[in-house]
Amino acid sequence: MKKTLTALLAASMLLTACGEKSTSYDPKNYKGYFVKGLDVTTFNYLTTFQAVDARVNANLMSGLTENNKYGEIVGDLASKWETDEKSKVWTFNLREDLKWVKRDGSEYGKLTAQDFVYGLQYVLDPQYQSMQVSMPTELIEGASEYFDAMVAWDKAGRDASTKPDFSTVGIKALDDNTLQFTTTGEGKPYFLSCTLYSCFYPLNQKFVEDLEAEGQKFGSTPDTILYNGCYTMGDYENDTQKVFVKNQSYWDKDNVTFDTVTELGVKDRESTLDYFNRGELSFADLVATQVTAESEKGNEYMIQTQPTATSFVMYLNNECADQNTAKAIQNENFRKALFHGFDRRSDAEMVDPINPESVYTYGYTVPELLKTSDGTDYTQLGDLKKWQTDQQNKDLALEYKAKAMDELKAEGVTFPVSLPWYSKSGNETAGVSASLLKAGLEEALGTDFVTVDLEEYSQTFRQDVAYENKQALAYAGWAPDYLDPINILDTFTRDGAMNNAVDLKGGQYSHWDIPEFDKMIAEADAEITDLDARYLKFANAEAYLLEHAYFIPIYISGMMYRVSSVNEYSRPVAKSGITGYRYKGIEAFDHAVTAKEQEEFKKTWNEKRVELKLA
Repeated sequence: MKKTLTALLAASMLLTACGEKSTSYDPKNYKGYFVKGLDVTTFNYLTTFQAVDARVNANLMSGLTENNKYGEIVGDLASKWETDEKSKVWTFNLREDLKWVKRDGSEYGKLTAQDFVYGLQYVLDPQYQSMQVSMPTELIEGASEYFDAMVAWDKAGRDASTKPDFSTVGIKALDDNTLQFTTTGEGKPYFLSCTLYSCFYPLNQKFVEDLEAEGQKFGSTPDTILYNGCYTMGDYENDTQKVFVKNQSYWDKDNVTFDTVTELGVKDRESTLDYFNRGELSFADLVATQVTAESEKGNEYMIQTQPTATSFVMYLNNECADQNTAKAIQNENFRKALFHGFDRRSDAEMVDPINPESVYTYGYTVPELLKTSDGTDYTQLGDLKKWQTDQQNKDLALEYKAKAMDELKAEGVTFPVSLPWYSKSGNETAGVSASLLKAGLEEALGTDFVTVDLEEYSQTFRQDVAYENKQALAYAGWAPDYLDPINILDTFTRDGAMNNAVDLKGGQYSHWDIPEFDKMIAEADAEITDLDARYLKFANAEAYLLEHAYFIPIYISGMMYRVSSVNEYSRPVAKSGITGYRYKGIEAFDHAVTAKEQEEFKKTWNEKRVELKLA
């Protein structure tokens, strides 16, 4: 029973031709969008880790480094850096005459290395409840011990005379323009990519203390932060519109191509095409029905964006509240039946209805994220290489089904096994995806084996579902915070961020305790001098998860279809951190750019990446 995406969607759309030549765009004043209900929640860049906040704060704030359009890590507030042989100690030299400014662009004061020290101290102070604590406590010497001491001090009443000593933490301002980090363990060869993340951004201590003395909270409004980035905040109405204004005090203002950036609140992504056709947005992202319709019309302006660093996978919850289901998922042959029986094509068609195979992913780590010294992609290393193909195989799935039923019936498991699947109520796209999942798995494996039981939640998945482990299966993705396999695969360890066997009510998607995998991860992470050997060990650990079917790879995020008035290959390319959200260095035009023109831009971009040994 093959159901196409088009047949399942509620209604088709009548679309106007996009990017008509008569439509004009302003190349100096960019217009973007956000979906209403998904606007910025805080301007405190040191406490939030939400993408809706990062996409705003990345344009207002700068750190030591940033990504350029080729994906290189280049200096932002830092002009240069160095590290020792083991990457234990990292020293950064700041640019001269860096400034803090207020919202109106007026100068507040000089930005110094001490501001980075105070920024980290702020993150590690439990009174501010930063959600970014985990990275510095893992990476910076003394940070974990200091944070634990601060938590105890906070609970004891914060007596100033017994306050923990922050000088024990491995961050020092050697002078106004020199900052030094000492990392944990033997060293961190990937630490440079960590500086792309906002937990290592600077903060002016006097400004925060003056705000607090007045009873105000740092980052609660655009007026309660200082700015050091590409833009300051102009007009702002939450969930309606915001205007970024070029920061004339930013050190690299000549490469900030837009005088203003206006972000409009829209009701949904579907509506952005109409805005673009009227010249009210500089680009529009198309949903699947629009992609199909515009492709059939031969739209010469439609292009596909670049993939992100996030693999979406299906987590198998071995601690499902339904004990019959949990016991089945704990059986390896049962998992392998799901693994080889699952057809990812229907989900991929939701992302790319034209060429769904182009968005398939085959592991936990996406291709083109990490490479060895000879340019070999991480996904082609060791045991991981053999898994880089579509693993759907109905005959093999049925073999595992038979084995699983024999083994599980002997253990008292009853069939069919119920697989509860939850999607957000009112989300039509999620509902379609759920229906496709149910039809696909039940058709491939038979309703004598499994039934996918569709449920809905009203608030958040974690709150309504995961905290009580109601789900058997769940889709989720992990965007790496820095460029090393540990930051990806560590999420699947015994106490990981996505899989956690220690806290069964912590809202994670699964709860596997896999000693062999944890041992492989620890051994890989201990290799710090030979990155090629390090990557190989991690690749073999990732292959172990696939071999035993602890999760099912689905698709790579990004790669949506778009119409645009900008050179899409002039945008910053970021595989980690937050600077990929920046409106910096983007080349814009007064007309819609054709797919043919974008291909020429891509060709030039690719040639430069090859020259830089990035591709």
